[in-house]
Amino acid sequence: VKLSPEQERALDIFLSNYSSFYQATFIPIDNLTVDNVTIQNSVMYVIGRIGRKTLPHDPDWIWNQTKSKVTVNFAPNEQVILTKLNPRKHSKSSSDSQHPSYKLWDCEIISERTQGSQIHFLWVEKGKANAWSPPPLVKSPSSEKSEPPSIEITPSSTPGSPGNTVVSPRSTSSDEIDIRDLSFLKDFIEPQLASQFGWLDNLPGSIPKPDFNSNARHSW
Repeated sequence: VKLSPEQERALDIFLSNYSSFYQATFIPIDNLTVDNVTIQNSVMYVIGRIGRKTLPHDPDWIWNQTKSKVTVNFAPNEQVILTKLNPRKHSKSSSDSQHPSYKLWDCEIISERTQGSQIHFLWVEKGKANAWSPPPLVKSPSSEKSEPPSIEITPSSTPGSPGNTVVSPRSTSSDEIDIRDLSFLKDFIEPQLASQFGWLDNLPGSIPKPDFNSNARHSW
């Protein structure tokens, strides 16, 4: 049987724990808690029927089998059936919150050791750090933050003015930048250019423009 890399990881975790099968503690399925199956790297043996409805879960989500089951013969007369489960939003949930991004592996053991009982080995590959930690969440496009607007400063290509600098706001979102908000850059560009942007009240050496709107009358 050709296994995917994640199935191989699950099989390796199972085999590394199977050697202590007779010393292990077996938990009845009815005694499992949500923390048992959602804290990362937790491993346990469970007695009973494992399924999307029998595994403990929170009200807003339920376990879902994401891939077909794979049966692996790992020893003479011994098999393990690998199943990957992830949460999905419960159909009756009224919450708009994102569901957690857990990854749980169910390894059902078929062996003389189980003596006809349904015994499973569970491994939480992806989960929360501990019982008090927030769960990892499924990413959605709406949860991605937009990048803040950036400012591009490039040398001017105007002939004869190699020292001039052009400052242009470049926005990656719907927000717009007023050129006056960039006045803090006036010390890094030519004074004439800063004056054009309105960043200088009075440019040294410049000649004030006449006021043609003045109410003063000249007598001849």
